[in-house]
Amino acid sequence: MTEKKIHKAFTISDFEKEEIFLREQHRNGYELTRYTGLTCYHFKPCEPKDVVYRLDYCGAEAGDKEEYIQMFRDYGWEYLFDRFGWSYFRKEVSAEEDLEIFSDNSSRLALVEKVIKTKMLPILVLFLCCVIPQLSNSLLIYGTGLKIFWLVLFVVYLYLITHCGLGLLRMKKKYKTGGS
Repeated sequence: MTEKKIHKAFTISDFEKEEIFLREQHRNGYELTRYTGLTCYHFKPCEPKDVVYRLDYCGAEAGDKEEYIQMFRDYGWEYLFDRFGWSYFRKEVSAEEDLEIFSDNSSRLALVEKVIKTKMLPILVLFLCCVIPQLSNSLLIYGTGLKIFWLVLFVVYLYLITHCGLGLLRMKKKYKTGGS
């Protein structure tokens, strides 16, 4: 069997869905080897097992990265790689082991708040400071091609801000009220 590639897009608010997707692939006999481009997951054939994948948005400094990875190794997690600020880990399911990388909801809440500050706010600022003014200018000044470009960009940003914003707010509420 050869490597399998799957193109699938997840946003910053879909990281729990991404973990489920990766677990399903491993259960079907394909383990994650790398992630390229914006949406391309690479898998190699393996023995089908129940393996949990977890993502952490760490932002660890270069000097602290080895300590960060070692902390996870000490708890039985295999570090895979980093992608777009997210660290990918996996661990085979065992009845007696904890399958979460966060011990409590306050840690999960801190993760969501870090994603909001470092990923969501820059997108919102870019939208408000660049996309909206350029769309306004294009409607008044530019030709049809640029009008369409800025209108499409406006719609894409609006969708992403709405989808990610609502998703992250739902997660924040869930972790504040004790859900997991």
